[in-house]
Amino acid sequence: MNNIGSWENKMRDLSNEQSTPPPGIVWDNIEMAIKKDKKRKFIFLPIAIVSLLGLTVLGINYLNLNTISSSITKTNIIDNKIAEGSNNQTNESLNTVKQTVSQKVESVNEKINKAESGITNSRLKLNITNSARKTGQGVILNSVINKKNHISNIAELNEGVEINKDLGSNNILNSTSSSIQLTHLDEFTTLHRNIKLLESKVQKIKQNFKISDDCPKFNKKKEIKFFVEVEGALGKPSKTMKDNPDNSGLYKYRNNSEEPWYTWGFGLHGGIMINNQWSINTGINFTQVKEKFTTTRPGYTVITIIHDPNGIPIDTLVQTGTLINEAENRYTLLDIPVTLGYEYKFNDWSLGLEAGVDFNLSLSTRGKIFNGSQNVLKLEDQKDIYKTSLGMGFHASIALSRYLTDNTSIYVKPGFRTYLKDWTLDSYPLSTNYNVFMLNIGIRHRF
Repeated sequence: MNNIGSWENKMRDLSNEQSTPPPGIVWDNIEMAIKKDKKRKFIFLPIAIVSLLGLTVLGINYLNLNTISSSITKTNIIDNKIAEGSNNQTNESLNTVKQTVSQKVESVNEKINKAESGITNSRLKLNITNSARKTGQGVILNSVINKKNHISNIAELNEGVEINKDLGSNNILNSTSSSIQLTHLDEFTTLHRNIKLLESKVQKIKQNFKISDDCPKFNKKKEIKFFVEVEGALGKPSKTMKDNPDNSGLYKYRNNSEEPWYTWGFGLHGGIMINNQWSINTGINFTQVKEKFTTTRPGYTVITIIHDPNGIPIDTLVQTGTLINEAENRYTLLDIPVTLGYEYKFNDWSLGLEAGVDFNLSLSTRGKIFNGSQNVLKLEDQKDIYKTSLGMGFHASIALSRYLTDNTSIYVKPGFRTYLKDWTLDSYPLSTNYNVFMLNIGIRHRF
């Protein structure tokens, strides 16, 4: 028993004097995780750095260190059993250590997978802050440090076995030491592979996210596409005519004889779309407003004189009844619209709003109209009633679109159009204006 106690004391003294530096690749990986622009570099002995990192990990991973401490205790038990020559118990203890190390490796792999999942989620959200990045690197660096500590523990275990081998029991330890070294070689290989995997993930982080002291800024590239659209329109006009006390008779005749009917037209537009949401376009619009002209004169008498072939009157025909005079009035407009639009897309549909200005190039008229003498005249011959150009107007619409392909869509746009000025000349006694409600149906193609 005294001999065993002295052996334990010698082993303890020799263990305190011995140290095994970890492989060089561990330090290379740790140095790669540290910022290159660090102003001051501290040089310590490898054993001092290992001790400092061990204390840091002790504060963060208390439970992990308890497990490692348990592994070291089991290692001491293995050393005692080897000294007593108990080969079976030594192999059993070594298997326990191997299982503990394997559990540690699995724990590290779980941390790697969690870190990768966090990186993927952050990339999708594009909302990573600088502090979160630094924290993410800290997790990876701690994982590397934990791996280094596992390597150190395994190296100490191997060193303890070698000390016992030098002290005695060569026959028992020869085969055991070979088994331990092969086991440690496998563990080192596995840990080396995991560290390489960590290096690869760190490089991916650096490639995808640039670490800065400022808050991250993501500048999304604007997507601009050109488009053309062709549309047809059908609607209902609304007429406004103000009465003039000095010309109440003219107002009465015109108001009774003119009735808004319908509006039709077509347009050809071209423009650009930004980020599949905002659009601006211009083009040409042709619009025609139609109204019915109808007059009736009850008790109207027509006297017809009948002549013979020689031109001599031979008879007189008198007809009495209601005279009906019907016509179709046409007001034709040519405009250049400038439209700003916004649309929100959901699945294959989109809903949008559009508004803009219209620059009227021309207004032409055709049909019939009462004059101040209450006579029916041809509208196209009267140059003192309607203007030839209306100036500026406004329009607005709601757009519902259905995408047939990624770049082609059909749409329906119920809208409204009005003009700032009256359609009649300032010298004309009655001011007249039209507001147009239209339903536009068209197709748009983007390039």
